[in-house]
Amino acid sequence: MNNKKIIIILLVATILPRLFLLHPTNADEVFYYNVAKQIAQGKVLYKDFFFAHPPIQPLLISLTLSLTGPEIWSAKILPLMSSTITVILLYLVTKKIYGQKTGIIASIILILSPEWLAYSTISHGFYTALMFALAGLYASQKKHYKLAGAFLSLAFLTRVSIILIFPILLLYEKKILKSVKAFIILTTLSVILIQVLTQSFISQNFLYHFSTKFAEPNIFSWQFWSMGFFFLGLTVVASFFSFKQKKEFLKSVLPFLLSLIILLTFWRTFYYYMIPFTTLLYPALSRTIRKNKDALLMTALLVMVSLYHNTMTINYYANPSNAQFFYDLKELFQDRNGTIFGDPVATNYVSFENNNPISFDFYDSFIQHVEFNKTIIELIEQNPPDYFITSNNGEEQYFKNYFDKTLKNYKQIGTFKNLFEYRVYELIPSKS
Repeated sequence: MNNKKIIIILLVATILPRLFLLHPTNADEVFYYNVAKQIAQGKVLYKDFFFAHPPIQPLLISLTLSLTGPEIWSAKILPLMSSTITVILLYLVTKKIYGQKTGIIASIILILSPEWLAYSTISHGFYTALMFALAGLYASQKKHYKLAGAFLSLAFLTRVSIILIFPILLLYEKKILKSVKAFIILTTLSVILIQVLTQSFISQNFLYHFSTKFAEPNIFSWQFWSMGFFFLGLTVVASFFSFKQKKEFLKSVLPFLLSLIILLTFWRTFYYYMIPFTTLLYPALSRTIRKNKDALLMTALLVMVSLYHNTMTINYYANPSNAQFFYDLKELFQDRNGTIFGDPVATNYVSFENNNPISFDFYDSFIQHVEFNKTIIELIEQNPPDYFITSNNGEEQYFKNYFDKTLKNYKQIGTFKNLFEYRVYELIPSKS
């Protein structure tokens, strides 16, 4: 089949069905959207507010928001398009190595995978980082090594952990080594420039993560293994049938082995951390499927079992009806314009939609960030926000530990239920 026709089919198959899924989700993405909104309005990352993440994702989102204003659908253009381009690039790089049919199989496996169905329209940054990494691999295949280095640098500056997949890229294309020099130079210059301009990029990213991420890893993380068993199963299938071919065997086992680095070192792991690793297993797996019918049957069975096992997760993120509590929150704050603080998902959504300022511009109010910046606790006690939002999403206890004294000055004005329960409190006016 003509290459252009395949790409058009992939574009239609990946974009059209998901145009109806551009709703807010109870995930970190709302925080990224509000940060991008602040950038679009002139604030500077790392300088005007704390941001413990690389810059590329919010900068890209801010471009669309600067054109349309603060709209959720506009913010979601980045994950929609980056995940779509990832499918196309996976097809192209796999086709270059194994042929067109294998490339088609790899792209189909990705589209049918539980991580794609659940997370491909959510801004966690991994599909964007993977898009750049695959673009780097494809550029290397085309012998554009400086361009490849630039793409790899963009991948790193989107999600730092993406660097763990570089050995896999090397297995698929040895000449990608020629792009390392450009990658190192561009990345180093970018880090130095951002640090000089903001004075706090390195401390808010690298120093922060080294002091918090690598402690007490949870090797039985249900978020990892909920989809990890599917990943492990596919790894077994691909490696079993390629055992006698050293290079193909390495391509089959290395993605899962490298993903274990995150499991064994990070104190908290999420489903979507595995996306770059699972995706880079699919070319080798697709080759195995083409050569062995038993591998095809086993893969089909694993896909069906995993989709069934992860039905609740896929529904939770993909079902637009689960966004209703966001709209209820928006309505509650329609005529309440005061400052807010608390649960990072709820507060950033309210700030994004209703323009409520978040106290001291502390958008990143996840528990680990509050613990890293404990001065915010004193600031909130001294200057309490007009509204406080808590939730029972596993981080509620830190609100009780750190802000219990402050919350005694509030009255509850609303309760909203999604998977979690959110409580909205309003500051009681001082009698004096």
